[in-house]
Amino acid sequence: VGGEHGDVSNLTPPAAEPHDLELAPAQVRAIGDADLVVYLSGFQPAVDEGIEQRAPEHVVDAAESAGLEEHPGGEGEHADESAEEHAEHADDSGDGHDHGATDPHFWLDPTRLAAVGDAVADELSAIDP
Repeated sequence: VGGEHGDVSNLTPPAAEPHDLELAPAQVRAIGDADLVVYLSGFQPAVDEGIEQRAPEHVVDAAESAGLEEHPGGEGEHADESAEEHAEHADDSGDGHDHGATDPHFWLDPTRLAAVGDAVADELSAIDP
């Protein structure tokens, strides 16, 4: 979204499990020093904590921008299934982890992904009109 005017830093190293991420003190400082922080609340607790500690001025929470909502019944589209029915395809999602009642994989929905892109563009415009 920022093109040549932005410099992106990823806090999660390649091949690392994002849910188990631990931030070094320098990474926590970088969160506070960043012009803009884009993150997915609830996805990486260490990042949530870093944002809380450092309180950066400009933040886009992708969960909020994408309109992520808890699914009724805590099992999303499977709320009406028996345990046996759900177990038959519980591993079909392929992501290998549980996110409780909310599916944070907003990037799989083009409309939600576009909403996050719009939120990032809006925040960048607020930083440098």
